[in-house]
Parts: sequence; C-alpha cells; structure tokens
Amino acid sequence: MPVSAYVVRCAPEDQSRLRAELAGQPGIELGESASTGFPVAADTPTNRAAAELGERLQHLPGVKAAVLVYHNFEDVADDPAEATVPAP
Repeated sequence: MPVSAYVVRCAPEDQSRLRAELAGQPGIELGESASTGFPVAADTPTNRAAAELGERLQHLPGVKAAVLVYHNFEDVADDPAEATVPAP
C-alpha cells in the first residue's frame, strides 16, 4: 500500500472547511494545522490512486498548493495495468 505525505498550503480561513472535507475520507490522516496549512498522510491501494489523490488535493477550492513531501511504494507491486512484463 503506497503511503504519501503532503503539505496542503491554504489560507487560515479555508482550513476548517478543507479539514472537514478530508477528515471523512478513508486512508487519510490530518496533522496539526499551522498558519500556512496542514499536513496530510494517505494510504492508497495503488500508485495510480496515490497520484489521483495528489491531483484532487491540488484542485480543492482554497488550496494554494498540495506539495508531495514523501512517497513510499517499495512494498507495492506496480498497478495491474502497468505490471505486464513482456515474455523473453
């Protein structure tokens, strides 16, 4: 399962709404808020799902930037569509 961590940069007045929107999503944990944003950790089933989550975070209204600061996928096989290996 890929594990990713983001720093979501946003204005203080947008934090409550963004945190409420993200809090109910499976696999997402929110860190403590700061004046410029808050950290988000996420477990996703595939690398593709991790990339899609990053895109969704970036496009949430009020998000100035969703910066990927960590991504671990070493214990995950490639997504099934990407895992085909040509026969020798």
